[in-house]
Amino acid sequence: MTTDFVIQTVELVIARYPNSKRIAVENFVMSADVTSNFGNDYLNNLSADAISYKWNTDTVSAIKEAFVILSSQNSRNNYIKLNEI
Repeated sequence: MTTDFVIQTVELVIARYPNSKRIAVENFVMSADVTSNFGNDYLNNLSADAISYKWNTDTVSAIKEAFVILSSQNSRNNYIKLNEI
């Protein structure tokens, strides 16, 4: 998966959740291992960070949606057009 696709995905979810905190979404998504299975560790990390940093609902939703897109992309192993999501 290319960095460009990850950046495009971040841009897409930020546009969909305009009240999200851009830096939080960028940092969380860019620092995670999108090739792994997003299980309990991912959700625990997200929950802990959301509480610690007082992220709003849009921020958490944007991060979750980004990982749905990226994990879906990773499992299919072919690119999807972002405007078709």
